[in-house]
Amino acid sequence: MGEQQASVLRRITAKRGTALQGGAAALAQPVAIMLGKVSRAVLGLAASASAIATGRSGLDGLPGLVPRGALLVVLERGGAPLGLFGLDGGVATALSEYRLTGLLAARSGPSRPITEIDAELLREFVDATLAGLREAVPDMSTTLVFSRHLADLRALPYVLPDAPLDWLSAELSLGEGETHGTVLIALPAGELSGTPPPRPNSASAQAWRNRLRAAVEAAPATLDAVLYRWRMPLARVEALAPGDVIDLPREALDTVSLVAAGAGPVLAGRLGQTRGQRAIRIGPADASSPE
Repeated sequence: MGEQQASVLRRITAKRGTALQGGAAALAQPVAIMLGKVSRAVLGLAASASAIATGRSGLDGLPGLVPRGALLVVLERGGAPLGLFGLDGGVATALSEYRLTGLLAARSGPSRPITEIDAELLREFVDATLAGLREAVPDMSTTLVFSRHLADLRALPYVLPDAPLDWLSAELSLGEGETHGTVLIALPAGELSGTPPPRPNSASAQAWRNRLRAAVEAAPATLDAVLYRWRMPLARVEALAPGDVIDLPREALDTVSLVAAGAGPVLAGRLGQTRGQRAIRIGPADASSPE
């Protein structure tokens, strides 16, 4: 990448958040060496890194840093999603194909949609990069690891906590340099700089939790009352016609399950009447469905 492009990248990233203590200069050499080692060890490819930049951003600023059409991987520690790994789409597809064929295509920028298979083929590379980063950055506590592929960047606010993130980006060139693109790593604030963000005001944090709870509790929920379930051959189902009678066992009238879509039975009750209308009296919780 030319100096003019690098200058543009630096100006763009400067708008995405505050600079980290020590800045990119302190990390440039160890990160560049680390990426080269990981590429040779995991992929068997020579690699170089340039235009290394760092910063701190809120979750809302992260989409502006992610390479277009990128492979996106949620990073976790102890099962909790805490960070994001992004790799230029052209580089990601070229590397996944390289792992299958042994041939590295000259590519930069998005070429085709990233798939779950691409992500799995690059899992080892992602984890090795994160392990190498921990060795290159003394302030990191413990290594984050590959959690899952994130297919849509718009889902990011529902996956990661709304907290400040330290990010690092670099221009990665592979092989003869014809395959190149940006790699982005975003970690919990303090991991790259050693300087944790200011603790949020407890009153404002509680107010935010209260607003979130109110919004969630106001969301509509649909429950279906299921009287009875049974299985029958597909041929019989196809043969059903208006006027056919399906016999229900007597015990089917004893218990009704209230079922939430995607969650299964949530409550059980009995069928009855109130004020001349059919009604369900809720009984003790019962996870079993009527069969």
